Amino acid sequence: MPVIFKKNQVLLYSLCVSFLFVSFYSYKVNALPMVPMSYGGNLAYSYSYSKAGQSEFESATLSVSVSGSGFIWQPWFILLAVGGSAGLAESDSNTSSSNTSVLGAGSFQITVFPQSRFPFVLAVNRTDSRLESSNLAVSGSQRFTNLRIFLSQTYHGINGTLTRASWGHSEFETADTNSSTDVVNASFRARKKQQRFFVNAGYTQSERSDSASKPVSVVVDFNHDYTPSQDVGVNSLVSFNRNDSDAGQGGGVIENIQASSVFSWRPIDRPYTISGSTRISANESDQAERKGNSLAANIGASYRLTRSLRMVASANVSSIESGGKQAVRSSESVNLSYSSQQFFLAGFNYNWNSSFGLNNSNQKTDEGSTDQQNYSLAGGHSISRSWASGRASSINFALSESANVSLSSKTNDPTFSVGHGLSLGWGFRGVRASTFASVSLSDSRVFSDANANFQSLSAQLSERITLSKISALSASVSFQASRQDSDDRESDDTREQERDGSSPKNLVALVSYRNSRFFGIYALRFSTRLSLNKRLDDNEGSPETTISESRFDYRVGLLTTSATLRIMRSEGGTTTQSMIFTASRSF
Repeated sequence: MPVIFKKNQVLLYSLCVSFLFVSFYSYKVNALPMVPMSYGGNLAYSYSYSKAGQSEFESATLSVSVSGSGFIWQPWFILLAVGGSAGLAESDSNTSSSNTSVLGAGSFQITVFPQSRFPFVLAVNRTDSRLESSNLAVSGSQRFTNLRIFLSQTYHGINGTLTRASWGHSEFETADTNSSTDVVNASFRARKKQQRFFVNAGYTQSERSDSASKPVSVVVDFNHDYTPSQDVGVNSLVSFNRNDSDAGQGGGVIENIQASSVFSWRPIDRPYTISGSTRISANESDQAERKGNSLAANIGASYRLTRSLRMVASANVSSIESGGKQAVRSSESVNLSYSSQQFFLAGFNYNWNSSFGLNNSNQKTDEGSTDQQNYSLAGGHSISRSWASGRASSINFALSESANVSLSSKTNDPTFSVGHGLSLGWGFRGVRASTFASVSLSDSRVFSDANANFQSLSAQLSERITLSKISALSASVSFQASRQDSDDRESDDTREQERDGSSPKNLVALVSYRNSRFFGIYALRFSTRLSLNKRLDDNEGSPETTISESRFDYRVGLLTTSATLRIMRSEGGTTTQSMIFTASRSF
């Protein structure tokens, strides 16, 4: 099933390439002698092959691109940039039809007065592609064209303002249908001492030949930043969005307008900070004939009482109105936390921490109101140490424990939880090799109406060896296991039903090798790796994935080539083999 370009396809592609070269050369030498033209390009070829089970697929692509740029008279007067590309691709498969596609693209951009305060940009890009397939029923081919036009006018004010207006038009056409989109955008930006303003407005309209509707969207944004000092900052935003999915048909209009403001006061020489925000929004939809409004505000403060003691308080309120119903929610919270300084005990670093939190929430609706209070008390401590076990090796040890108790006025039953964590690591760093090994354990338990506990184990071993100045070998193995149990207390029975969760165990292994001068050939880079990901369950047929990948890279001058070989064996014994080869020559 070899993929070979046909003679007529190669002839057509050669004509396209020749036309690009002749056009750019004549343009550079004869057409506009006032334009000092500089040009370049790229010629590339790629081939790929893959096989999965009884299915085979291969494809080949040949492409060339040329681009040039220059100016007329002076660089500040007019800048020109042109480009063109042509491509030929063919694919074949033993399970589906074969496809052949030809792609041609051209671009043109002109910039008038690029270094002035009012540069103008005109850009045109057109792409033409043709697809031939043995499975197409009617003509055996399909054509796709895409046209993009972009205009932009910018004005840089003397006082630092920036004003920009742009228009973009795109068209996509096939044998069956065509569509177009127009985008108009205008923006203004200004900056004065302590303030920054930004206004942006956009209008988008699209249409399709197979649909009578013309969707329209309008977006307007206004942003204002005010920083009277480095300690105080205020940011305000007002935005308006309108989407009409059935323009011209009546209906389908969705409008949204919102305004928000965020402020912060963080004095450097004071032990406190204050921040807050407000937000107002209104929504309207004629499809659901529903209107909605919302209002939200919050304020928070932080105060450092001492070096170790800190208090944080916040308050939130929100009001939501939708469908003729209104809901008001509010909450207040206070948290006091203490973190001790580091203590040194027999060479170990030790510290402890504690916190107390209080939260009150209220919700009012048309059906009634509810109140709830939550209390929490937490504490914990940790100990760690690192010491040298040899001239180039070290051992790291860390142990942490925590406890938390919470109480809610809704249930009146306290919830108690504890957690433990242990980690041990060993590392060796030599002249040409380095080794690292670590083990970590964690255990957490919750005691409440439904008891639960969770344990996890993680172990890792990695090795890296520098074989020479141009080659290195590395390997790593990691193992993870976890276990989770929980109890469910039935409402109509005092018996506890124990539910054992799954206990997954995963093993991941990786071996890699690299050489920057393979077989002694200069600039020939080689890298390979083998990875294994397996789930170690008791049942047979546990998921397993093995990946073997090798890559060659060779670059000399302007020629760049690469080849990648990949073999993957996944769950069920399915083996996928693939190869990708690419070569490109720039000029």
